Amino acid sequence: MMKRNILFVGILLLLFGIMYYNNANKPPDFIWRATYSTEDKQPYGCFVLDEMLVASWEEAYCHSYDNISDLYTSDELDSSNLLVVCNSFSPSEYQVEHLLEYLENGGRAFIAAEYFSPLILDSLDLLIAKEFPFNFTIDLSNEYQTVSVDFSNASDSLTGIPISMVSAHFVEQNTSSKNIFGNLTVIARDEKDNPLIVEVVIGKGRLYACSTPMLFTNYAVLNDSINPFLRTALSPLQQKPLLRTEYYGERNNKQSKKSASLLRYLLSQPSLQ
Repeated sequence: MMKRNILFVGILLLLFGIMYYNNANKPPDFIWRATYSTEDKQPYGCFVLDEMLVASWEEAYCHSYDNISDLYTSDELDSSNLLVVCNSFSPSEYQVEHLLEYLENGGRAFIAAEYFSPLILDSLDLLIAKEFPFNFTIDLSNEYQTVSVDFSNASDSLTGIPISMVSAHFVEQNTSSKNIFGNLTVIARDEKDNPLIVEVVIGKGRLYACSTPMLFTNYAVLNDSINPFLRTALSPLQQKPLLRTEYYGERNNKQSKKSASLLRYLLSQPSLQ
């Protein structure tokens, strides 16, 4: 009986040894999914972005999971510029109102997202002009090649950027023959002249809308041909502390859905209403 147990243990150890040897020589598996999470060390997370900003932002950098309304009403945005990098920027109407108040009072917000809620675009239109000259629709391309990007505040083009990371751009459409919204500027374009970053003047502040959040991920920050885009794009936010909120990222979206489901269940029960 003892010999049988020893043989069984020996076979298990041999199997574990073979598995360890195979995995030790196996290249790491990467997950190519964009989360833009500070905790994500995969290629399309933002762990490296956060580490870089902590180490290099001259006027201090901090990170939050609070929404814009909470940051604004708690005075955390009083002396800071705002950074948002996410898949979908879909703030509530209440949060949009506070964002616009923050900008009117002199704040600067840089929002990089693949999708912008119509709510914020309508609010900008309502606040600043009756005709918004940009329709923020996304033009997708799956061709694998590199592109160059031109910034209005940089003398040289940034080259060698994978087109898969800049496949979304804003489509410029003049919807009115009388353009009364004269304080919108394109500050970054690709080599086909498609707008990638626009600057909107709102009161004393500035809103920077960017259609290429992929260029803020770990893969981009660690790539010497891509990371100059990051430095140039964020340069208008210098001279002030920078606050990045991850409220509009994947983590909080999941939490919001869980909270909404729980609230929906509670309200469906007459005894709990």
